[in-house]
Amino acid sequence: MAHTHLIKEHTWSLETYGLSDIGLRRSNNEDVWGYKKDALFCILADGMGGHVAGEVAAQLAVDTLCKKAAPASHFATPQELALFLHEAILDTNQDIYRKALEDTSLRGMGTTLCCMQPYRDLLIYAHVGDSRIYRFRDGTLEQLTKDHTLKRSVNNIERSFLTKALGTSSYVRPSLASTPLHPNDLYFMCSDGLTDCVKNQEIINILSKEKDLIISSKQLISLAKSKGSGDNITILMTKIATK
Repeated sequence: MAHTHLIKEHTWSLETYGLSDIGLRRSNNEDVWGYKKDALFCILADGMGGHVAGEVAAQLAVDTLCKKAAPASHFATPQELALFLHEAILDTNQDIYRKALEDTSLRGMGTTLCCMQPYRDLLIYAHVGDSRIYRFRDGTLEQLTKDHTLKRSVNNIERSFLTKALGTSSYVRPSLASTPLHPNDLYFMCSDGLTDCVKNQEIINILSKEKDLIISSKQLISLAKSKGSGDNITILMTKIATK
């Protein structure tokens, strides 16, 4: 899917591609991704909870925030857009939390979240949890988000536990930031089904050799599965270029 959007004196051409795989061991896919074309808004969520609860939380987060997202031209400054995203995430958290309280089968459900949207020559992004946003620029891979996790030793095995998730409490504080956009930047979001098994250098190797977003996404997911990833695996890529 290729989309073009005029931003100030630049015409950025945005190519986006999303792919989700159930993985090797799960009976259902609790990962959800979305893209709202008129706002150039990208979002990914990784749900958690018993039975279908995680899937419900992730889908509700993506559907709600895509509905709320507005084109960057609606905002006078990047700070206005960032504040809008912040408030939209808080409202969405409340929606998920209330739904879980109303339906006992969904009690305790929650989801991670990462989303991003260009504003002129900036990318505004936000996240809750351990789904990540990366930037691949000039052969260098950088993780833009910092996982909301805490490491603990369980039976002598170090494990990461989420310190934040959307919908598990009445209030959550999302992390928001911005970064300058450059031509040929590649931004990608992913769930931990990828990053728990695939190392940064392995991601760099694939992105350096393969420029096609569809092929590189499939290669990354195949690599994660070949290395035993038992979780759902989801990737949403966005390539920035000038036309």
